[in-house]
Amino acid sequence: MSSDPIRHIERIEVRVDFLEVGTTLAGNVYDEQNHLLFRSHIPFTQDMIEFLKKKGIQLIYYTPRDDAPVKTQPEGIEQFRNRARDIMDMLLEAVARNDRPDFNEARQFVRDLQDFIEADDSTLLPLMKIREYDDYTYTHSVNVGILSMMLAGKYGIDYEMVHDVGLGALLHDTGKLTISRDLLNKQGKLSGDEIYIFRQHPVKGYEYMEQFKDVSEDVLAIIHQHHEWYNGKGYPRGLNDENMHAGAKFAAICDVYDALTTERSYKRAYTTSEALALIMRGAGTHFSPVLVSRFVRDMTPLLQKHPVFPPGTLVLLNTGEVAMVREVHSIGDDKPIVAIVTDNQRKRLARTFNIDLTMDATRNLEKVIRFASIPPE
Repeated sequence: MSSDPIRHIERIEVRVDFLEVGTTLAGNVYDEQNHLLFRSHIPFTQDMIEFLKKKGIQLIYYTPRDDAPVKTQPEGIEQFRNRARDIMDMLLEAVARNDRPDFNEARQFVRDLQDFIEADDSTLLPLMKIREYDDYTYTHSVNVGILSMMLAGKYGIDYEMVHDVGLGALLHDTGKLTISRDLLNKQGKLSGDEIYIFRQHPVKGYEYMEQFKDVSEDVLAIIHQHHEWYNGKGYPRGLNDENMHAGAKFAAICDVYDALTTERSYKRAYTTSEALALIMRGAGTHFSPVLVSRFVRDMTPLLQKHPVFPPGTLVLLNTGEVAMVREVHSIGDDKPIVAIVTDNQRKRLARTFNIDLTMDATRNLEKVIRFASIPPE
């Protein structure tokens, strides 16, 4: 069962004792029993805050409003879905027989997809609904190709290189086609041998594609390196940022994003905001910090209609301090204006103070935290 990513927006939890006069939330405000308390966009007054405290209400909730009209499906989407399925079927059959795939067909598909996206980037989400097809490996490969091309294009990579990034990302999990479906969908902990088999899929994919002379070195590098890490602790070769192919860096982030936001038999789908927060935590270890910042800034407006960190969100900073988001500069803002509410030992401050993270080079968001993480006053 999959949800429509265009309309899914998560509910935000806000602590009443962190509210200040003038705080404005971009959605109707409810209590824990879902009773309406206040309407959207009404600035909190001291009387409103005191009312909540007298009622013993410690937490309030709101869902950021998405007032944009639901768009009709762009013309041509269904055609791309059908072509994607045909190409992945062709690839699966070729790998099973160790035959040469029809690369001309795959290249033309990626070229047409690239032109389609560049003409109108609002097609990104409808295209990614190809995930409704029931085979994860197929849909994941297409989605990573779409996301990687979009990210590379936003980064300013030239047209031909964006095409190779898209083709490499489309083919990045070719090696998984050699793994049994039972193992791919296994629930529970994997054995050491099973982990080894999984971690060999970049090598298997590279070795299979390497035998065909018309596969470029750029495409091969993306297939081989999409699980390498920025700090050199990835696999299969332990390459660090300096030695990784640029296209593999794009594909690595997009691979993880799509895996996180896809429901599997053994896990729920993370929301877009949750996935972005996890990717941000991987900046400097798993991923290039520069690319993570670009992914959050440039891709978020295309993936959801509300900010990554809406006002009222509690976040942990790299300093150990806890802060509440007060205001965002844009939907993809990873450096909002925050109110520092605890010190680095999680002790409540007597008086909060606001900081614009764009102006503070020493503080960065680490992750979203929950109510239970902060002691009451």
